[in-house]
Amino acid sequence: MQIYFICAFDMDRFRRFVLSDNFKATYDLEESIYEVLVNEDISLKQFGNRFMK
Repeated sequence: MQIYFICAFDMDRFRRFVLSDNFKATYDLEESIYEVLVNEDISLKQFGNRFMK
């Protein structure tokens, strides 16, 4: 439940989570996706919604 609330309500903390080394080691995403998530809040929110599904 904690990750859901972070994803839904604390975008800065969710961004730090997604950009952490542990997340990158666990999930194989292209570097271009990380670049978008760093700069675009809407894309990060959409990614969070897909991540929670």
